[in-house]
Amino acid sequence: MHPSLNGVRGGVAVLYGGKSAERAVSLASGKAVADALNRMQIAHTLIDAKDRTWLRRIEEQQPDIVFIALHGGEGENGTVQAALEAMGFPYNGSGILASALAMQKDRAKLHFQISGIDVAKGRTYQIGQLPVTPEETGIGGFLGLKPVNEGSSVGVYI
Repeated sequence: MHPSLNGVRGGVAVLYGGKSAERAVSLASGKAVADALNRMQIAHTLIDAKDRTWLRRIEEQQPDIVFIALHGGEGENGTVQAALEAMGFPYNGSGILASALAMQKDRAKLHFQISGIDVAKGRTYQIGQLPVTPEETGIGGFLGLKPVNEGSSVGVYI
């Protein structure tokens, strides 16, 4: 058993599932994390974040750490991170601001440009104003469209 994660409080709370468009992927990720923790003999609990009861369950369990295995939505946009910080629980991954910024792809790209980091050419469009062809973008080449606030490949169109 891993001494730093067993017996001190509640081991690892694996937060998974959720209610985003990526729920199915998150369920698989959470189960994979739980399987790995089982193999390592680390105490853990799977907590589905499909509704707000996850907050109460975390508070009841008092885990040593929360492993965020959520994809998209609240799991990546800083909301879950903010709640965990307010409750005083450590978690894996990026903090509130980094999560919120990274989830808004257009804002993240602008931040990178301002910081002097080279980024691929791109444009942000509102729904209903999407270009039909790559030529209409003024960028040329292949056209890839992605929602600015979804994780993974949800809503990607090439």
